[in-house]
Amino acid sequence: LGCGSVGGYLANNLCQLGIESLDLLDADWFAVENVHRHFLGIDATKKGPRDKALLLKERLEEMYPYVDIDSLDYKDRSAEFFISKSDRLKHYDLVVSALGEPTVNLKINRILYEQNISVPFVCCFNEPYGVGGHAIATNIDNKSCLRCMYTDVISPELVQFKASYVKAGQNFRKNISGCGSAFVPYSCLDSQQTAIVTARLVADILKNKEVSNCMRSWRGTSKDLEEAGFEVSDFYRLHSEEAPLIKMEIPTAKHCPICNARKGY
Repeated sequence: LGCGSVGGYLANNLCQLGIESLDLLDADWFAVENVHRHFLGIDATKKGPRDKALLLKERLEEMYPYVDIDSLDYKDRSAEFFISKSDRLKHYDLVVSALGEPTVNLKINRILYEQNISVPFVCCFNEPYGVGGHAIATNIDNKSCLRCMYTDVISPELVQFKASYVKAGQNFRKNISGCGSAFVPYSCLDSQQTAIVTARLVADILKNKEVSNCMRSWRGTSKDLEEAGFEVSDFYRLHSEEAPLIKMEIPTAKHCPICNARKGY
Protein backbone atom coordinates (compact mmCIF):
# COMPACT_ATOMS: atom_id res chain seq x y z
CA LEU A 1 0.00 0.00 0.00
CA GLY A 2 1.58 3.25 -1.17
CA CYS A 3 3.82 3.51 -4.23
CA GLY A 4 5.48 6.79 -3.40
CA SER A 5 9.05 7.57 -2.48
CA VAL A 6 9.55 4.71 -0.01
CA GLY A 7 7.04 2.33 -1.61
CA GLY A 8 8.62 2.53 -5.07
CA TYR A 9 12.07 1.55 -3.86
CA LEU A 10 10.61 -1.10 -1.55
CA ALA A 11 8.61 -2.77 -4.34
CA ASN A 12 11.82 -3.01 -6.37
CA ASN A 13 13.71 -4.49 -3.41
CA LEU A 14 11.02 -7.10 -2.82
CA CYS A 15 11.23 -8.20 -6.46
CA GLN A 16 15.01 -8.45 -6.15
CA LEU A 17 14.57 -10.62 -3.05
CA GLY A 18 12.59 -13.15 -5.08
CA ILE A 19 8.98 -12.25 -4.28
CA GLU A 20 6.94 -13.84 -7.07
CA SER A 21 3.53 -12.25 -6.49
CA LEU A 22 3.03 -8.61 -5.58
CA ASP A 23 -0.03 -6.36 -5.44
CA LEU A 24 0.44 -2.58 -5.59
CA LEU A 25 -2.04 0.09 -4.57
CA ASP A 26 -1.82 3.87 -4.77
CA ALA A 27 -4.45 6.51 -5.53
CA ASP A 28 -1.95 9.17 -6.65
CA TRP A 29 -0.61 10.00 -10.07
CA PHE A 30 3.08 10.34 -10.89
CA ALA A 31 4.11 13.85 -11.92
CA VAL A 32 7.27 15.85 -12.60
CA GLU A 33 7.57 17.02 -9.00
CA ASN A 34 7.91 13.35 -7.92
CA VAL A 35 11.00 12.66 -10.03
CA HIS A 36 13.85 13.39 -7.61
CA ARG A 37 12.53 11.27 -4.75
CA HIS A 38 11.09 8.32 -6.67
CA PHE A 39 12.39 5.03 -8.08
CA LEU A 40 10.65 5.63 -11.44
CA GLY A 41 12.65 8.71 -12.48
CA ILE A 42 12.06 11.11 -15.36
CA ASP A 43 11.13 8.48 -17.97
CA ALA A 44 7.85 7.88 -16.17
CA THR A 45 6.68 11.42 -17.02
CA LYS A 46 7.06 11.16 -20.81
CA LYS A 47 3.39 10.28 -21.34
CA GLY A 48 2.15 12.86 -18.87
CA PRO A 49 0.71 12.26 -15.37
CA ARG A 50 -0.28 8.61 -14.90
CA ASP A 51 -1.22 6.27 -12.07
CA LYS A 52 1.80 5.54 -9.84
CA ALA A 53 0.89 1.90 -9.21
CA LEU A 54 0.43 1.15 -12.91
CA LEU A 55 3.69 2.87 -13.85
CA LEU A 56 5.52 0.95 -11.15
CA LYS A 57 3.97 -2.34 -12.29
CA GLU A 58 5.10 -1.71 -15.88
CA ARG A 59 8.65 -0.82 -14.86
CA LEU A 60 9.04 -3.80 -12.51
CA GLU A 61 7.63 -6.25 -15.07
CA GLU A 62 10.26 -5.04 -17.54
CA MET A 63 12.99 -5.62 -14.98
CA TYR A 64 11.64 -8.83 -13.40
CA PRO A 65 9.44 -10.71 -15.93
CA TYR A 66 8.95 -13.64 -13.54
CA VAL A 67 7.02 -11.56 -11.00
CA ASP A 68 3.22 -11.55 -11.14
CA ILE A 69 2.27 -7.93 -10.37
CA ASP A 70 -1.25 -6.50 -10.03
CA SER A 71 -1.71 -2.73 -9.81
CA LEU A 72 -5.24 -3.22 -8.36
CA ASP A 73 -6.92 -1.06 -10.97
CA TYR A 74 -10.07 -0.32 -8.98
CA LYS A 75 -12.26 2.68 -9.75
CA ASP A 76 -11.41 3.88 -6.25
CA ARG A 77 -7.72 3.14 -5.60
CA SER A 78 -7.60 4.60 -2.10
CA ALA A 79 -6.30 2.51 0.79
CA GLU A 80 -9.48 3.37 2.70
CA PHE A 81 -11.64 1.75 0.00
CA PHE A 82 -9.36 -1.26 -0.25
CA ILE A 83 -9.49 -2.05 3.47
CA SER A 84 -13.24 -1.37 3.64
CA LYS A 85 -13.59 -4.86 2.19
CA SER A 86 -11.43 -6.45 4.86
CA ASP A 87 -11.75 -10.00 3.49
CA ARG A 88 -9.19 -8.97 0.89
CA LEU A 89 -6.52 -8.83 3.58
CA LYS A 90 -6.93 -12.55 4.35
CA HIS A 91 -5.47 -13.58 1.00
CA TYR A 92 -1.98 -12.18 1.60
CA ASP A 93 1.15 -13.64 3.18
CA LEU A 94 2.04 -10.15 4.37
CA VAL A 95 0.70 -6.60 4.04
CA VAL A 96 3.06 -3.61 3.83
CA SER A 97 2.00 0.01 4.16
CA ALA A 98 4.33 2.70 2.86
CA LEU A 99 1.51 5.24 2.99
CA GLY A 100 3.04 7.35 5.73
CA GLU A 101 -0.49 7.86 7.06
CA PRO A 102 -0.76 6.88 10.76
CA THR A 103 -4.57 7.07 10.72
CA VAL A 104 -4.89 4.52 7.92
CA ASN A 105 -2.18 2.30 9.39
CA LEU A 106 -3.94 2.25 12.75
CA LYS A 107 -7.21 1.39 11.04
CA ILE A 108 -5.58 -1.57 9.29
CA ASN A 109 -4.10 -2.64 12.62
CA ARG A 110 -7.57 -2.52 14.23
CA ILE A 111 -9.20 -4.50 11.41
CA LEU A 112 -6.57 -7.24 11.56
CA TYR A 113 -6.95 -7.69 15.31
CA GLU A 114 -10.74 -7.32 15.54
CA GLN A 115 -11.37 -9.80 12.73
CA ASN A 116 -8.62 -12.23 13.73
CA ILE A 117 -6.85 -11.96 10.38
CA SER A 118 -3.47 -13.55 11.05
CA VAL A 119 -1.48 -11.74 8.37
CA PRO A 120 1.71 -9.93 9.43
CA PHE A 121 1.46 -6.16 8.95
CA VAL A 122 4.46 -3.94 8.30
CA CYS A 123 4.33 -0.15 8.04
CA CYS A 124 7.28 2.06 7.18
CA PHE A 125 7.99 5.76 6.88
CA ASN A 126 10.70 8.41 6.88
CA GLU A 127 11.33 11.06 9.49
CA PRO A 128 12.02 14.61 8.16
CA TYR A 129 15.39 16.11 7.22
CA GLY A 130 17.22 12.77 7.06
CA VAL A 131 17.01 12.18 10.80
CA GLY A 132 15.91 8.56 10.25
CA GLY A 133 13.22 6.09 9.24
CA HIS A 134 11.22 3.21 10.69
CA ALA A 135 9.81 -0.21 9.79
CA ILE A 136 7.29 -1.60 12.30
CA ALA A 137 6.01 -5.18 12.15
CA THR A 138 2.88 -6.24 14.03
CA ASN A 139 0.25 -8.98 14.00
CA ILE A 140 3.03 -11.55 14.36
CA ASP A 141 2.42 -12.28 18.04
CA ASN A 142 -0.39 -11.34 20.45
CA LYS A 143 1.70 -9.38 22.94
CA SER A 144 1.25 -5.93 21.40
CA CYS A 145 0.04 -4.08 18.33
CA LEU A 146 0.72 -0.93 16.34
CA ARG A 147 -1.70 1.05 18.52
CA CYS A 148 0.60 0.36 21.49
CA MET A 149 3.17 2.67 19.87
CA TYR A 150 0.60 5.49 19.76
CA THR A 151 -1.03 5.01 23.19
CA ASP A 152 -0.43 7.32 26.13
CA VAL A 153 1.28 5.77 29.18
CA ILE A 154 -1.51 6.77 31.57
CA SER A 155 -4.62 6.58 29.36
CA PRO A 156 -5.94 5.12 26.09
CA GLU A 157 -5.52 8.50 24.36
CA LEU A 158 -3.64 8.72 21.06
CA VAL A 159 -0.20 10.33 21.16
CA GLN A 160 2.64 10.90 18.72
CA PHE A 161 4.51 7.76 17.64
CA LYS A 162 6.52 6.87 20.74
CA ALA A 163 9.71 6.11 18.83
CA SER A 164 9.62 9.31 16.80
CA TYR A 165 12.98 11.00 16.38
CA VAL A 166 11.42 14.47 16.40
CA LYS A 167 9.86 16.39 19.26
CA ALA A 168 6.03 16.49 19.25
CA GLY A 169 4.09 19.53 18.10
CA GLN A 170 6.27 20.56 15.14
CA ASN A 171 5.04 21.04 11.56
CA PHE A 172 7.50 19.90 8.89
CA ARG A 173 5.40 20.23 5.74
CA LYS A 174 6.82 22.54 3.07
CA ASN A 175 5.57 23.99 -0.22
CA ILE A 176 8.41 25.43 -2.28
CA SER A 177 6.38 26.67 -5.26
CA GLY A 178 3.48 28.04 -3.27
CA CYS A 179 0.98 26.26 -5.49
CA GLY A 180 2.06 22.62 -5.57
CA SER A 181 1.27 19.91 -3.06
CA ALA A 182 2.88 20.10 0.37
CA PHE A 183 5.60 17.61 1.29
CA VAL A 184 7.77 16.56 4.20
CA PRO A 185 11.46 17.33 3.51
CA TYR A 186 13.62 14.23 3.08
CA SER A 187 15.76 12.89 0.24
CA CYS A 188 15.65 9.85 -2.03
CA LEU A 189 18.58 8.46 -0.03
CA ASP A 190 16.41 8.47 3.08
CA SER A 191 13.67 6.63 1.20
CA GLN A 192 16.12 4.03 -0.10
CA GLN A 193 17.50 3.47 3.40
CA THR A 194 14.02 3.00 4.85
CA ALA A 195 13.11 0.67 1.98
CA ILE A 196 16.19 -1.48 2.58
CA VAL A 197 15.50 -1.76 6.32
CA THR A 198 11.88 -2.67 5.55
CA ALA A 199 12.78 -5.22 2.87
CA ARG A 200 15.14 -7.01 5.25
CA LEU A 201 12.39 -7.12 7.87
CA VAL A 202 9.86 -8.46 5.35
CA ALA A 203 12.30 -11.16 4.26
CA ASP A 204 12.94 -12.23 7.87
CA ILE A 205 9.20 -12.46 8.57
CA LEU A 206 8.48 -14.53 5.47
CA LYS A 207 11.39 -16.86 6.34
CA ASN A 208 10.12 -17.15 9.94
CA LYS A 209 13.32 -15.61 11.26
CA GLU A 210 11.36 -12.82 12.93
CA VAL A 211 8.61 -14.14 15.22
CA SER A 212 7.81 -11.10 17.38
CA ASN A 213 6.16 -7.74 16.86
CA CYS A 214 9.14 -5.48 16.39
CA MET A 215 10.58 -2.25 15.08
CA ARG A 216 13.73 -1.69 13.06
CA SER A 217 14.83 1.89 12.62
CA TRP A 218 17.80 3.66 11.10
CA ARG A 219 19.08 6.78 12.80
CA GLY A 220 20.62 9.62 10.81
CA THR A 221 22.20 12.90 11.80
CA SER A 222 20.09 15.67 13.30
CA LYS A 223 22.23 18.48 11.87
CA ASP A 224 19.91 19.53 9.01
CA LEU A 225 16.82 19.27 11.18
CA GLU A 226 18.27 21.41 13.94
CA GLU A 227 19.69 23.96 11.48
CA ALA A 228 16.17 24.33 10.11
CA GLY A 229 15.01 25.31 13.59
CA PHE A 230 13.45 22.04 14.72
CA GLU A 231 14.12 19.81 17.72
CA VAL A 232 14.76 16.09 18.13
CA SER A 233 12.90 13.91 20.63
CA ASP A 234 14.13 12.34 23.84
CA PHE A 235 13.94 8.94 22.07
CA TYR A 236 16.42 10.18 19.47
CA ARG A 237 18.80 11.43 22.14
CA LEU A 238 18.70 8.08 23.95
CA HIS A 239 20.31 6.30 21.01
CA SER A 240 23.91 6.94 20.12
CA GLU A 241 25.02 7.70 16.57
CA GLU A 242 27.49 4.88 17.07
CA ALA A 243 24.52 2.47 16.81
CA PRO A 244 22.68 3.74 13.70
CA LEU A 245 20.35 0.71 13.43
CA ILE A 246 17.88 0.29 16.28
CA LYS A 247 16.08 -3.02 16.84
CA MET A 248 13.45 -3.49 19.52
CA GLU A 249 10.33 -5.51 20.27
CA ILE A 250 7.09 -3.55 20.34
CA PRO A 251 6.26 -3.11 24.04
CA THR A 252 2.72 -3.71 25.27
CA ALA A 253 0.93 -0.50 26.21
CA LYS A 254 -1.07 -1.04 29.38
CA HIS A 255 -3.94 1.11 28.17
CA CYS A 256 -3.98 0.08 24.48
CA PRO A 257 -7.69 -0.28 23.57
CA ILE A 258 -6.99 -2.80 20.80
CA CYS A 259 -4.93 -5.17 22.95
CA ASN A 260 -7.27 -4.82 25.92
CA ALA A 261 -10.31 -5.59 23.76
CA ARG A 262 -8.57 -8.70 22.43
CA LYS A 263 -7.89 -9.85 26.00
CA GLY A 264 -11.51 -9.20 26.98
CA TYR A 265 -10.79 -6.24 29.29
